[in-house]
Amino acid sequence: MYDLGFVGSVLGYPNRISSTRTSILVAAWFGLLIGLGEVAAKGAQKFGTGLFFEPEESIRRFGIGPVVSVSKDILWMAPLAALTLSLILAPVVIFVARRLFRRDPLPFIVLLFTFIGALNLFYMYPRLQEYAALLLAAGIAAQMYRIASSRTELVARLGQTYLAPIWRITSL
Repeated sequence: MYDLGFVGSVLGYPNRISSTRTSILVAAWFGLLIGLGEVAAKGAQKFGTGLFFEPEESIRRFGIGPVVSVSKDILWMAPLAALTLSLILAPVVIFVARRLFRRDPLPFIVLLFTFIGALNLFYMYPRLQEYAALLLAAGIAAQMYRIASSRTELVARLGQTYLAPIWRITSL
C-alpha cells in the first residue's frame, strides 16, 4: 500500500489507516478541483465569450450565451458543495472497494470523481447531448482509472501534497 509501519512491514500487513486517510484526502482533493472547475467554467461562460466574440457570434459558434447569471458566492459555494459531496461519497467508495472487490480504493475514487467532474463540465455546455456527455465522461473516467491503477503512489502523493494549496486558493 502506501505507508508501511514497522509492525506492518514485519507482519506483512498493509497500514489500513493510512490507506483510508490517503483515499479520503484524494477524494477531498478531487472535490475541490471539481468545484474550482465549475467556477472556472462559469467564469468563462460569463466573461470569456464576450471578450472575443460578439454575443450573437458566441451563441452561434459555441451555443453559450454571454449572459450567465452567477452570484459572487459561487467562488466559495461550488468548491464547498463539491467537497461536501466528495467527503460523503468517499467512505462509501472505500467500503465497496474493500468489501466487494477486495482492492485498493484509490483507483475507484479516481474513477468516480473523474466521472462526476467531467460530467459536471460537460453538462454546462448545452449543445452537447446528454448521452454524449455521459459517454465522454465515462471514457475519461475509465482512462483515469487505468492510469491510477498503475500509478497509485503518484496519485496518493498528488492528493496529499496539493490539497492544502488548493484549499488556500478556494478560501481566498
